[in-house]
Amino acid sequence: PLHPLQHRALLDDPELAAGLRRGELRPLGPRGRSWSPTSSLRTLHAAHARWMIKASLPIRLTNSTRTLAQLELDRGVLLGRLLAQPELEAWAARFAWFRILREPTWFGFGPLASRSALRENPFRSPEPGIELLATLLQDDPRSGVSRLVTRLRKTGEATPARAHAWFETFLDRVLVPIVALQAEQGLLLSAHQQNLILDLDEQLLPTRVWFRDAQGSAYSRLAQQRHG
Repeated sequence: PLHPLQHRALLDDPELAAGLRRGELRPLGPRGRSWSPTSSLRTLHAAHARWMIKASLPIRLTNSTRTLAQLELDRGVLLGRLLAQPELEAWAARFAWFRILREPTWFGFGPLASRSALRENPFRSPEPGIELLATLLQDDPRSGVSRLVTRLRKTGEATPARAHAWFETFLDRVLVPIVALQAEQGLLLSAHQQNLILDLDEQLLPTRVWFRDAQGSAYSRLAQQRHG
C-alpha cells in the first residue's frame, strides 16, 4: 500500500521510468478499503487494520521533507527490541497506563519516497475520550479558547481549582513516566504535543497515554551502559 503522494512520486522517479516503459511495472491505482490520514498527515489509519501506515511523503511539512531515512526506520525497529528487555518491561509494568506504540517493521522498494513503517493501531473503534494533546490545547481561531477549556466549560467546572487538578494529573500520568524512562534507562522520547495521545475520563482527567513516533527516540550513555 502507498500513500497517493508516494504513488505520484514513484511515477515521476527516473529510476523506475524504464520499467514502466517496458511494462515491467504497472500502476494499479486505488483499490482495497479506505484509509484516512491522522493528525500527522503522513500516518494512515483504518479501523479494520491492526497496523497504521507511516508513509514517506515527498513534500515539505513544517521544517523538512518527510521521507523516512534508513536510520529512522532502523531506529523504530531498535526501540521495539529495547522495550522487550526485562528492565524496560518492568518500567512498562510500573507505568501500565503509559504505552509506547511500536513500529517493528517497514517495507518499500526503490527510492526513499516509497518506504513506509508499520505502527501499532490500538484505536480500532471510536472512543469519545481519546484526544491528541496538540489538538486539545490548540486555541480555536474563532474564540481563542482551547478545546480543553471548551470541554471543561460544558461540564460547568472550568474553575482554577479544576485546572490545577487537571495539570497535576497530567504531570503524574504523562510527565513522570517520560522523565523516569530517561533518568533510569537512558531512553529519550520526542514527546511533544503532536506525539502524545490521551484518554480522558468522564471528569476529563487523563487516564491513559500513548506515545507515538518510535523513530523520534534517542539514547543517552546510560542506555548504552545498561543495555549494550
